[in-house]
Amino acid sequence: MTPGMEVITTATGTGADAVPSPSLDQVREYIRASKAENTLRGYQTDWRTFCVWCEVQQVCPMPATAETVAAFIAECAGRLKVGSVQRRLNAIAEAHKAVGLESPTHTAIVANTMKGIRRTMCRRSSEIVVF
Repeated sequence: MTPGMEVITTATGTGADAVPSPSLDQVREYIRASKAENTLRGYQTDWRTFCVWCEVQQVCPMPATAETVAAFIAECAGRLKVGSVQRRLNAIAEAHKAVGLESPTHTAIVANTMKGIRRTMCRRSSEIVVF
């Protein structure tokens, strides 16, 4: 193997594929750049909020169950705008993806809860009368 090459084991376990190390460094750089700094800060805050909520509920945040996530966003809907609830869902999904876990945010119970939140909150905002 030449200097600057890193062996990546394939699914067959042969290690026959070699990828230049600079390429992997560049991949890591692009991954870091895939989200704006403000988005990352928001995700960090939202993830901490979810972890605190989980601690109070005595449930594990990682990996979170779909039921836990649905209950969390239902509670958030009482005090946050739809976009803020969605960003919390995104933060939970990103945290799970970052450690290679399946995201509980893509399940039917979470999707339907979010759909109900959107419909309910949109209806409430359209009922507001401006004088």
